[in-house]
Amino acid sequence: MPVVVDKFLTVTEHDNDKDTGIEVRNGDWIDISASGRIWAGVWFTSENGPNGWTGWAAGEDKPLPGAPPFSLIGKMADGEYFYIGAGLRRTYQNATLGPGATRLYLTVNDDKHGNGTGAFTVRIQVWR
Repeated sequence: MPVVVDKFLTVTEHDNDKDTGIEVRNGDWIDISASGRIWAGVWFTSENGPNGWTGWAAGEDKPLPGAPPFSLIGKMADGEYFYIGAGLRRTYQNATLGPGATRLYLTVNDDKHGNGTGAFTVRIQVWR
């Protein structure tokens, strides 16, 4: 499988569903890795990495309830949010997509974007 995408981008605490500009198809192998730190804007807390507040589960007010708050999450244009944290490797499969493509978006599992600081550096690789 040849690499069709090898891209670095920045996802800030302010970004809400940042368009990566990457189209993914059924059967594509996706590898996402992230580093960096953000401060979520919650008083009396410290910075966290892309895994978010491990040991905590986000409430219904966050985009991905049950996942760690303030973690890196993704979403395909045709689907639901999914947890990425510091890294994710998987084959993309969507039975309703057929031979088409869908767009990848990234964000922080945060209900109030823009009240904190910092960013995650993300590398996205796609093999087809």
